[in-house]
Amino acid sequence: MRMSAVFTVLIGMSLLYGLFCGKAEAMTAAVFASAETAAETVISMLGSYAFWLGLLNVAKESGIVSLAARLMRPLMKKLFPGSSKEAQAYVTLNFVANFFGMGNAATPFGLRAAEELEKGEDPDALISMFMAINTSAVQLIPMGVIALRQAAGSLMPADILMPTFLVSLAGLVFAVMMALFARKKEKKDA
Repeated sequence: MRMSAVFTVLIGMSLLYGLFCGKAEAMTAAVFASAETAAETVISMLGSYAFWLGLLNVAKESGIVSLAARLMRPLMKKLFPGSSKEAQAYVTLNFVANFFGMGNAATPFGLRAAEELEKGEDPDALISMFMAINTSAVQLIPMGVIALRQAAGSLMPADILMPTFLVSLAGLVFAVMMALFARKKEKKDA
């Protein structure tokens, strides 16, 4: 709600500035040109999204996503001590869905994970760790970026896979280390 108010004010101020400074024609032309560019970008991204989402759906249906979730369970027990198995399962499903680029599928798992983590022994530390992991955005296939690169005419839109994965993995390691450091400091201060 607050962001909509901010955007309303910004758009209103821009319109007033354009009108009072005699830029109404340029402003109108820019609005239509931007709308056309946005429509072209969306249309060109649809094919890429359809391909990658189809590929990810095959991975989900073939059991690759479930296998990844099973492989991560021991790690989740260490990162989320004092949380229930159900909470760890939701965290794992959220992470795996995000990892494979299924953001829409990850959201309900993330909400349920947060609800379950609140019931744990140290909810603040558990939620902090979950947020650190969730916001590090480690993805094997960054569909959105690949689709945008393809729409922009890149000859090799997927050549960012390895660098993106390595950088986001480094961010994940750093985020987990900071969350663990904060957890230890909090216990020490208590």
